[in-house]
Amino acid sequence: MKPPPTPDAIWASLAEDLPSDPAAYLQKLAGLVEGGELETAEAGYRAAAARFPGNVAIVSRYARVAERRRDWPEAVIRWQAVRGRHPNNRIAQQALAAALVRAGEADTAEALLAELLTPLAGGDLAATDPAVRRLMIDHARLAANRGDVAVAQRRWQDLLRQVPDDAAVLNGWRELQTQADTMAADVAAPLLEGNEPAPFAALMARFEGLGGTCEFGLVQRHFGFEALGLLRWVSLSAANLCLALEDRFAGVGEAKFTRMRVSDAHEFNTTDTRYGMGMHTFIKDTGQDREKLFVQLQRRLRFLRDKLLEDLAAGEKIFLYRCRRDTKPDDIMPVAEALHAYNPANVLLAVKMASEEEPAHAVRPLARGVFCASIRDGRKQPYRTGWDVDFDSWLETCQQAAAMFDGARGAA
Repeated sequence: MKPPPTPDAIWASLAEDLPSDPAAYLQKLAGLVEGGELETAEAGYRAAAARFPGNVAIVSRYARVAERRRDWPEAVIRWQAVRGRHPNNRIAQQALAAALVRAGEADTAEALLAELLTPLAGGDLAATDPAVRRLMIDHARLAANRGDVAVAQRRWQDLLRQVPDDAAVLNGWRELQTQADTMAADVAAPLLEGNEPAPFAALMARFEGLGGTCEFGLVQRHFGFEALGLLRWVSLSAANLCLALEDRFAGVGEAKFTRMRVSDAHEFNTTDTRYGMGMHTFIKDTGQDREKLFVQLQRRLRFLRDKLLEDLAAGEKIFLYRCRRDTKPDDIMPVAEALHAYNPANVLLAVKMASEEEPAHAVRPLARGVFCASIRDGRKQPYRTGWDVDFDSWLETCQQAAAMFDGARGAA
């Protein structure tokens, strides 16, 4: 039986009729990548890089194929080759630093970024040069991911001084606050003129997210409030939430019920085996001491568990559950009953996902101490392709819920 053709042979047959023009090669190879034919694309880019070694687009996309295959050591080699031929190419500089981090070479990435940015220090290039701004963002994130909160703080504040309204910078600063909490470190307020809180931060502080998806955590971040909550970044079904509430979150943060793993995005995530609580940490894997980090994360989980139990007993917040696609109408009331067992004054806001059967709607009372609203799903489909959150609807929903909460308290 004749063996199947190799990727090199397949590419050779595809390239027979291509003109000796790099653009033609790029078009053909891009089609292979988009079609998922990575092995043939790999062979093609290798051949094209050998034929057109001075073409920065071809050699860069050859490196991108290694990234696509998550072969980070090979990506480092390829980006080093690109940078060797094109030493001032900002894209190659940034991509090499990112590949080094993902390959576990954080120290080398730090040295590279310092080499690139030190000569540029003291100016305001982040405001005028997007490529420099991206390098500075990577530099700040790297310090945070290596656990050097003080250095990360200085780097983010330099960026905030230059580009105070940049979304990536603001999100990075807010993520640092979450990371600092994990590390039991302090983060000072950002160096912004007047240092005034975001206009809707106080509103968002009135809500305690109970998980479901991470969408409400993104909403609070968007409106300038970094909540310190056990379930803010947790994927959790309504049934498991009800069970955890009834058990008073027993076992959360204990070693025998906690698992730590590294996600495809190279982020450390934790899972509680009793309640299926999958949580983001926003800490990237850069080769740090995993045993030490695991202990820190367990301590943080226990602290946040105790804080949530205090909030549940106080009955002063609006507890918000973002219903998932698998949430059923009958799942809501058991959660509310579990909340009321802590304090009869507790209020649940269940935010459902809008659908043809239940279009988006404003806040409505469902029962005593229970409200519901409906907002379209903020997660893009298919899964893992990002977010497209309807922040305007979220703001209106939170304003309505707070007004109804205050009205009910005033009437009582």
